Amino acid sequence: MMTRKLFLQSIAALASPARGALTIENPSFRVAVVAGSQGVWVDRFAPGALDSLVVENPAEGLLRSGTALLPLGGEWHFARLPESGAAASAESSIRVNGILLGPESDPIARENWELTLAGDLLTWRIDREWLRDVVLAADRFPALVFKTSDRHRFLPIPGFLDTGMVLDGTKMFPLPVRGAGQYEALSARREQSIRLAPSGLALESSLQAGLFSYAKPFADGTSPVVALGAECVDRALGPQSRHAGTSQTQVWTLRLSRTPTTLFELEIPDRFLAEQTRDFAAVHNQWMGWFFGNNPASVPVLQEMAWFPMIQGIYRQSPATLEALEKELLFFADSGTQPDGFVMPRWGAQGFYRAPWGNLIDQVPQFILAMYFHALNTGSRDFVRRVLPAAERVARYMLALDRDQDGVFEIPGSSGLADGGRHCSGWFDIVNFGHKDALINVWCVAALGALAELAAFVGDDAMASRYRAAHARSREAYHRVFWDDDRGLYMDWIDVREKMPGSGRRYFYTDHNLLAIVFGIASQPTARRILAHLDRRYDDLCRQFKLKREAIWATPANMYPVTQLGDLVDFGELQNQKVYPNYENGCSFFHSTGFEIAARGAAGQADAAYDTFERVIRHGYARNRLWAAGLKWDTGQLISEPLNNALLILWGFTRGCLGVRPSLTGLALEGTCAQRMEGARHTFCHLGRDVTVRVKGGRTVIA
Repeated sequence: MMTRKLFLQSIAALASPARGALTIENPSFRVAVVAGSQGVWVDRFAPGALDSLVVENPAEGLLRSGTALLPLGGEWHFARLPESGAAASAESSIRVNGILLGPESDPIARENWELTLAGDLLTWRIDREWLRDVVLAADRFPALVFKTSDRHRFLPIPGFLDTGMVLDGTKMFPLPVRGAGQYEALSARREQSIRLAPSGLALESSLQAGLFSYAKPFADGTSPVVALGAECVDRALGPQSRHAGTSQTQVWTLRLSRTPTTLFELEIPDRFLAEQTRDFAAVHNQWMGWFFGNNPASVPVLQEMAWFPMIQGIYRQSPATLEALEKELLFFADSGTQPDGFVMPRWGAQGFYRAPWGNLIDQVPQFILAMYFHALNTGSRDFVRRVLPAAERVARYMLALDRDQDGVFEIPGSSGLADGGRHCSGWFDIVNFGHKDALINVWCVAALGALAELAAFVGDDAMASRYRAAHARSREAYHRVFWDDDRGLYMDWIDVREKMPGSGRRYFYTDHNLLAIVFGIASQPTARRILAHLDRRYDDLCRQFKLKREAIWATPANMYPVTQLGDLVDFGELQNQKVYPNYENGCSFFHSTGFEIAARGAAGQADAAYDTFERVIRHGYARNRLWAAGLKWDTGQLISEPLNNALLILWGFTRGCLGVRPSLTGLALEGTCAQRMEGARHTFCHLGRDVTVRVKGGRTVIA
């Protein structure tokens, strides 16, 4: 309740407008508003114990958290407070009256703002009056502009789940400003749960009017800012008229929730690890609308498309999440595949596009595997029938890559030569994998087996038989062509000259070596040799860099430094990649750690799988929340952008420490479990229903 003193202070402030920041705060929120002729915007927005999440002191209008108008054919107009306006703050509220939007000589609209705190609830009320007729192309009524990084560290990023998000065809709607700008997606849902990853905090958001808006600038990677708020122009219908003398009211409420929820259910004897793991799993709420991507500030990377449903397979049944994932996969099937079966590698605010560092191909097998893993989660034969024609078209493209008919797929336009060029063929964007690429080929082998299983699932026996044969041929060829028996590893790639042994690269990149074990390409003796070699290299690196073993708590990309600098883009000069470990030349990527856990379990090393899992959770997540893509293990620094790919660690855990292998024909429980898993219990969705397994007597059983 406002005291008489505060009331009189407010009246005085309104009579003589304040210039600068007005602040209110309580244990749930800290909010500051700048109000003056230079503009009116929210300069600080900090829920709970977090630092301010929004862009402060913005240099340009679209980086301001507040209101803005874009007239058709004109430029953006942002809120400002003229001399006739007034601003005041009291104990729990901020009021700004007489805000104008539009040219100083001929304003378009007048607004009054009131921001009020009441416990865990922030209410932002805006009353807008139109001063003249105008046709609007876009509107912010209002928006909060969240920053995603600060001084080379990544900040909490807002995400939400909404299958109703609408695009402009295959793109987001443009928000132009001075030749650049942001792009917007919209939803008719006015109530959202906005989760801030990786903090676990949530804002229960409710808008009185307009459409829920998500906007960001285009970036090939993580965008520097993302904006959430309200849009009162239905962009799908085009520009809309507003008339002088009419008014609009917006009431935006944000309620702070401190209790993160997750559909990941795991009980293990080590309570600390169990708690940390459940907390880790909560960051799965970080996608934008129905674009799972890597995080809501990042582009959806189709060359990692299968990882989205793989990750979803560790959770309990979630109809909303499965619906969102299915919508995305159908979008890729309908819009991202070319007539010849080539799959576009990336989707961003401006639509599908090709990456600048080479002819990426790994999205081709990933497309098939994404459909397969989604079918594992849902058990939907209707979905499989819907996507099977596209999957077979993609498979035909993939099979045609085997130009010399040796059973291994060659990558067009990617020579693999050590020339320092930009012709990478897949996920590794500074390493010139090419021609016969072992990483792409391991995904291709898995994709052929998955397609055979999909066909059998819907009763197409002829197609299933055809792809079983193709899978067997490719599986045998993979081992025959890539295995280096002297080194005890699968080569990384073979360049276009095919002059062996010189054309083969042997830097011991770990992803394909581990996946060859996971996907059953490597025999048990072969798997044991790979893992023994891996363990020797861990020991060697610890001695060389004078580190304890727990310092390398995530799996390095490659275990030997790249020696031919031409095997790196720009001869390793790009960001000094010739230094080991640095980025994809030796740093650890968290998705690979999941592959290592799964591979160790598949090779019968359940205790070692648990050691790997415990190491990454105890020495990694518990200390830094893995809020990046990888680890520069020689310094302990987190590197690259935050990706939800890290959740493949938990996928690897269910495979490697529990021995659970779902298929379209049932649930296989393989081998024995780590001794420390006795009594463990895990619930996850398989074929559209929740299944619980537990560890009893050293083995996993269905509960």
